[in-house]
Amino acid sequence: GQLRPSPELDMATALPQEDLEGCAMSIMVEGLQRAMTVEVQALVAMNQGGFGKKTVDGIAFQRLSLLLGVLQKHCGVYIGKSRDVYVQVVGGSSSSRSGKQQAAAALDLAVAVALTSSLVSIPVRG
Repeated sequence: GQLRPSPELDMATALPQEDLEGCAMSIMVEGLQRAMTVEVQALVAMNQGGFGKKTVDGIAFQRLSLLLGVLQKHCGVYIGKSRDVYVQVVGGSSSSRSGKQQAAAALDLAVAVALTSSLVSIPVRG
């Protein structure tokens, strides 16, 4: 048989049409040949109290701490201790531990871009 593209899987219609601050797209490879689109959603907001809290879904908390440190030290992007930081990774999955570590490393740029976009309120071009 012939391989035909499915209209419901058309990437042009699957991606958001408007630019959104705090959202970044990335491509992640799972296994040897399976590439998938992953969306990183980040929100950086002022905390009303003392220290800000950090909440993650889809990446390790230690990974977020590392990326915040890299953004501060090497990029001059200081998010600060008084801000709440929320990061969610939508899409993608991996069952093995080494696969999860490789997937997290592949998402580092998207997470950093989404965090910076949310902090400075500038949308990321999809």
